[in-house]
Amino acid sequence: MAKDRYLQAVRGLAIAAVVLIHCLPVSNTAIAVRPLLNWAVATFLFLSGYLTDETKVAGGGYSLEG
Repeated sequence: MAKDRYLQAVRGLAIAAVVLIHCLPVSNTAIAVRPLLNWAVATFLFLSGYLTDETKVAGGGYSLEG
C-alpha cells in the first residue's frame, strides 16, 4: 500500500509539472526550464497505465460498474 501512495505522489508531481509546462510564459527562462520539466509527460503517462486496475477494464474501456 505504501508503494501505491508513493507512486500516486510521483504522479501528482508529474501532473503539477505538466501544468507548469503549459503555464510558462514565452521567455529565455522558460526555454531553459522546459527541458527540466519534460520528464513529467512520460512519467504521468507511464504511471497512469501502471496504476490502472486490470479488473476494471472491460471491452477496451473502463466499466462504470463497481
